[in-house]
Amino acid sequence: MEPTLSILVVDDHPAMGSTLYDILEDLGYRVTIARTGHAAIEQCLAREFDVVLMDVRMPDLNGVETYQRIKTIAAETQIIMMSADVEDVVKQNAYSILKKPLDIDNLLSMLDRIQQQRQHHSSFMGKPGGEQ
Repeated sequence: MEPTLSILVVDDHPAMGSTLYDILEDLGYRVTIARTGHAAIEQCLAREFDVVLMDVRMPDLNGVETYQRIKTIAAETQIIMMSADVEDVVKQNAYSILKKPLDIDNLLSMLDRIQQQRQHHSSFMGKPGGEQ
């Protein structure tokens, strides 16, 4: 299955954002980078993303606050929180939490599951009588 998800990577560390961008773009995902929480919110106001990979600890607006604001803008967007300290995000209703350093295989499995869910939902909604 060819990846079709649009992904926003939000991380204030340029090396982490660039690495994720390179890996995900090479696999066929459409990737955008934001270095701050405010930039992430601006990106989500400008266009729709299927997935947001969100660092928790950022200097301007932390990942939890950014998560909460993005969910009011784009409730259907799946947000995967990334943190060295999982306790930072346990209380949030994120799609999942990835512990840093990231296990890329685990991340790719999550993205594959999200893509399958979206394709299943799209095909269900496209069938006569599939609307709820």
